[in-house]
Amino acid sequence: MLLGDSIPNGGWWRDQANTISSLIRDALSTEINHIFIYIEVLNASANSWGPRTELAYLQHFGDFHSQVVVLLINTTDDLFATAPNSLWDVFAIIQRKSLY
Repeated sequence: MLLGDSIPNGGWWRDQANTISSLIRDALSTEINHIFIYIEVLNASANSWGPRTELAYLQHFGDFHSQVVVLLINTTDDLFATAPNSLWDVFAIIQRKSLY
């Protein structure tokens, strides 16, 4: 599972196939496909997320039983990211409803 800001998210203009999570999945699938049948690299990220938002995400949603969690920290977002607020609760409610 990748957790981070716009770097793992791919920024505004990157196709899904070219995000770092997709590239890692493809590389792992090529290297260790004889060990695992299926490899999935989850991407929990959004532009301008900082460590506080990333921690809030993990606390609220968990790590989805990931074997590895990679935290990508960008110094810009680390210093200037906003703290999670009430909009985060709205997002969480919408996200939970979309899972059902």
